[in-house]
Amino acid sequence: ARRLRTDQSIDPVLYGLHVNGRLAVIYSPHGLSTGWELADSPYCAGLTAEDSIKLGVNILTHSLLQ
Repeated sequence: ARRLRTDQSIDPVLYGLHVNGRLAVIYSPHGLSTGWELADSPYCAGLTAEDSIKLGVNILTHSLLQ
């Protein structure tokens, strides 16, 4: 949200693919890996590296607990 110059929260865009009733794939069209690599990219779509890392931790935690 900081890159979009707004003080409001912006929900990330995520898509999921279920296989046999379980979430198997999580996809984001906004290139979260650039935040995980701590590298700036024009494709981050407003997500900072810190936001991308927090989202990645949540995705990893969810996958491990399923």
